[in-house]
Amino acid sequence: MKHLPAGIVLFLLALLSVPCIGAQSNRQQRKDSLRLVIARTKGAEQRLARQELARIYLIEVRKEGVIDTLLTLYDTIETDARQQGEVAAEGTAKANRIGAYASKSLFGKVIDEAPAVLEFLSANGLWKDYYQTSMQLADAYRRTENFDRGLQEAERFYAHAKARGDRAGMGMAQLTLSRIYSGQRRFSDAEACLRECIGLLEDERPYLNYLATAYNNLATNLIGQQRYDEALEVARATEEVNRRYEEASHTPQPSAWGNLWVTYTDIYRQTGKYDLAQRCIDRVDSLSRGALKMYKERGHVLYGQKRYREALEMLDRAAEASPGNLEVKGLKLMTLA
Repeated sequence: MKHLPAGIVLFLLALLSVPCIGAQSNRQQRKDSLRLVIARTKGAEQRLARQELARIYLIEVRKEGVIDTLLTLYDTIETDARQQGEVAAEGTAKANRIGAYASKSLFGKVIDEAPAVLEFLSANGLWKDYYQTSMQLADAYRRTENFDRGLQEAERFYAHAKARGDRAGMGMAQLTLSRIYSGQRRFSDAEACLRECIGLLEDERPYLNYLATAYNNLATNLIGQQRYDEALEVARATEEVNRRYEEASHTPQPSAWGNLWVTYTDIYRQTGKYDLAQRCIDRVDSLSRGALKMYKERGHVLYGQKRYREALEMLDRAAEASPGNLEVKGLKLMTLA
């Protein structure tokens, strides 16, 4: 059955919802330590401590009440930076505020506030923050299904970066365009954008997170076009990009690997290699600690293994989780037959 990807797999959200007492305890200790630093220092050291505290709260942004704490931190960072004449820090705080809205799925807030932030960033030549905010604005239109306005914003974004000769900005714009085209089910157009994005970002070391996303999205795009051999080749190339990303950031990147293992699962289940698909599901389980249920994928694997009663049970769970998913309905009909 043809698989039509809707966009990026939000694997990071599954990781953030995992209850882990040890991690939560360590995080709270880190927060307490940073608050002490903030209370006892001034100037750049104090601002860096606030920025690190905000980074921790951003990880928890979907928890109740966290967004208010995070926005208060960004307001304080922005005010202090303005008073000290640190324009770059002020701009980053403004851009991070937009990113927090996007992480919380407050897309109306992104649409309302991003234009003024973009004006400030442009006036001060803060181009990395400018293009990241442009990306979030265009994506907010996509997420609210205003595809025409999102496309208009993404094309403006691309033209701006091209006029400046900014390859990273152009690559981010192409990634944004690919998401909009995927939402419109224009998969060949999305593929062309993703390939251009990869070419533009391949040597842009600070943007390896976007490059990893583009590679993985290209693999899911090819799955949607039933070009499974090509999808597998791109997925294997994504592994190398993920390793480069981890080396450059000096930190593990579980969301990048989780997205990739989900993509491998889709390739193998769509091509009838159910044992390999199950191994990839096991890897996802390990990374997400069971938080990402993957009912549809499990049901498809059980169907392929002729364990029909178990498959029906799993597909019922998938239908309950995603009532409008046509692929789940089709798999269920095949299983009943």
